[in-house]
Amino acid sequence: MPDIESDYILPRKAGLTEATALRDQARQSDLKSGFIVDASQVEVLRAPVVVVLIAIDDALRDSGAKLAVRDPAGPFISAFSNLGLYARLMSMDFVS
Repeated sequence: MPDIESDYILPRKAGLTEATALRDQARQSDLKSGFIVDASQVEVLRAPVVVVLIAIDDALRDSGAKLAVRDPAGPFISAFSNLGLYARLMSMDFVS
């Protein structure tokens, strides 16, 4: 199976600046074809990034798709859990 390219690679530390960059990248993408976020390197994920990820997922769901997360690191999953959003994370697609 060929490797599917990620639309955005989250850096090790992702906060407000990275949330803005992620939002801008998603705005420039054709969300009808889906959106893949590589979360394999995340060590710190702040709430603004989580909010943007959920907003992207909402936009994708409006077009019949879901946000796909590639290889989520433990801190990525913990960030959603700490905000009480673990179930929402689990409703997203996962790819490797």
